[in-house]
Amino acid sequence: MQLILKAIGATLSKLTLKQILAILAVILALGLWWYVDDLQADVKKLKATNATLEANVVTANKALVDYKAEEARVTIIENTKQVADTKVEVQKEYINHETIKYIKDPAVKHSSLDPKWVRIHNAATMSSTQASDSSGRSKTASGTDTEADTANYQPTPDDQALSVITENYSACLKLYNDNVALWDIIHNYKP
Repeated sequence: MQLILKAIGATLSKLTLKQILAILAVILALGLWWYVDDLQADVKKLKATNATLEANVVTANKALVDYKAEEARVTIIENTKQVADTKVEVQKEYINHETIKYIKDPAVKHSSLDPKWVRIHNAATMSSTQASDSSGRSKTASGTDTEADTANYQPTPDDQALSVITENYSACLKLYNDNVALWDIIHNYKP
């Protein structure tokens, strides 16, 4: 190492001031060129990063808009279903109110529904345990529900039947509203 330093010192002592300044200028120019080249590489990297970030912001904004649109759509479906259910409840309350007036009206002659009617009504409402035989007659879980089974049913007062029918009708309308809301969700689903 000392030998190298002696050689450099001997060479520098033979050079004129102009030559030393020229060598320093070349060294400085090379260093500056290397520094500027590094800066340009960093600028390219920053531009690429900036472009990626801008693309991510655009994607995030689109996702946010899509999310808010989906959220609004679901809210509309839920509100529509709630309005429909409320309408069913109001209708049910009105029918119940009218049924009470009907029951209390002394001018109305009340009667009982025939056991045959009750049997047919019950068979129609047993869809979860009901099947049909080849003749189209309904069969319940206990076997075939026939005309002979009418003896198992009691006459039902008309006011009691009205209450049951009102409940059944309301339950059917609520199920219908649920199905409409579900269909709206499925039909408009966008993955």
